[in-house]
Amino acid sequence: PAIVQPGAALQVQIMVQNRSDRVDRFRLVCTDLPQTWWKAIYPQAVQSSGFVLESDCLNLNPGDQDQILLLINPPLSAIAGNYVPTIQLKSDNYSDLALIDLLYLQIAPVYSLQTELRTLSNRIK
Repeated sequence: PAIVQPGAALQVQIMVQNRSDRVDRFRLVCTDLPQTWWKAIYPQAVQSSGFVLESDCLNLNPGDQDQILLLINPPLSAIAGNYVPTIQLKSDNYSDLALIDLLYLQIAPVYSLQTELRTLSNRIK
């Protein structure tokens, strides 16, 4: 498994190829992790006017391929252990298509102990 420290980010690159004969949009979903733990970053689109737009999907022409960057960032309060989230790639044209894969993660424990010395009595007889 990929070892991740709580509060640190793990980057996973997912290569997507459009094998159909139609233009398609692909979206990435990670169903087994909380929404706040992960973020999919799609390539930026450039309009004909020159503006760069952030996209919520990956647009691919037939035969083209590109990549999606998946950032997994467990919070500091994440419970240490092994996780096996399912990554699903959804297509706009083929809604019944199920492209899934598993990602093996191990969230490392955080050993942060604080000690404090308290005196129970301030006099000794």
